[in-house]
Amino acid sequence: QGEKVFEREGCAQCHAATTKLTPAEGFQIPPEDLKKYDIVPIVVGTDPGLARCGYAVIVGDRRRPRLIAAGTFVTPARADPAQRLLTLANALQRLIVRYRPTRVAFERLFFQTNTSTAMAVSEARGVLRLVCARAHLPAREFTPTTVKRTVAGYGTADKRAIQKMIRLLLGASPAWRDDDAADAAAVALTTAF
Repeated sequence: QGEKVFEREGCAQCHAATTKLTPAEGFQIPPEDLKKYDIVPIVVGTDPGLARCGYAVIVGDRRRPRLIAAGTFVTPARADPAQRLLTLANALQRLIVRYRPTRVAFERLFFQTNTSTAMAVSEARGVLRLVCARAHLPAREFTPTTVKRTVAGYGTADKRAIQKMIRLLLGASPAWRDDDAADAAAVALTTAF
């Protein structure tokens, strides 16, 4: 049905003032500011799901990663599953066209006790991987343990520890109140590192 979006406070490097963002734009640095990042990788991290799919776009590497977009794609619960998958595919395709990333990363489905949820997440991941393949983008997968170890330093870190490290590495953002966007940022950081 839409995206959960956030506002970015202005800063000397990005905006001169607070920027109001439309749902289609999400939380981001304006495209004209992206030109200065042409020599460093742009990575899209995702936390796939059929109902909610978190995303984060970062630029940079281990020395200086910067968040340029984050949010959550939300599909309508009562919609046909095929339409929901199409919504996710179109949303990721818009991100790819807008930011021209060098790679995309996904969190690997690790364990699900609810089989129907696991199937829905697997379908969403498959559609997102197809979008990457059509865009000729390398897509990497990481287990939750690998993401936790890379971002927080240990594989059993809880969500609070991960979010604390995300804030330290990427700065404070209202996006981190959303677990899906924060998880996607952790995945993006894992592939950037």
